[in-house]
Amino acid sequence: MAAITLAQEEERRRLARELHDDTTQTLIALTHRVEMCEKAMGDPTQLARRLNEVRELATGALESVRRVIQDLRPIYLEDMGLLSALEMLAGKVLNQPKEVRVTANPLARDGHFGLMGMRERALRFGGHLSLRSQPGEGTTVVVYLPYPPE
Repeated sequence: MAAITLAQEEERRRLARELHDDTTQTLIALTHRVEMCEKAMGDPTQLARRLNEVRELATGALESVRRVIQDLRPIYLEDMGLLSALEMLAGKVLNQPKEVRVTANPLARDGHFGLMGMRERALRFGGHLSLRSQPGEGTTVVVYLPYPPE
């Protein structure tokens, strides 16, 4: 039970960092861009450029919030169960070229936050995560952890 509580606390800290480092900073930048729009009211070209920046920042903030929501409530798990969710996510990852050991950047870029979280936890204990998949034969998720733990 203590391990579960510890994992939950770590996840809360990670979400708080993500909200602070990404979403909050984007919203601050968005506020500054709106102020710049107000100052550019007399220059239509400048105003159009600033409004485009506002749109891009708002879109980025929306994507960030959606990532946090996915982290809090992984829809794959709820809809399909653990095994089916892992198979689906692993299939997406393995369909990308030259993917053997799971790395964070492609996972984050493609929205595979469950696998990314598993990878982060394995790394926290000095291990790594590997996916093996063959069409029609399923997918195996392997976590390598040092024994005894470091």
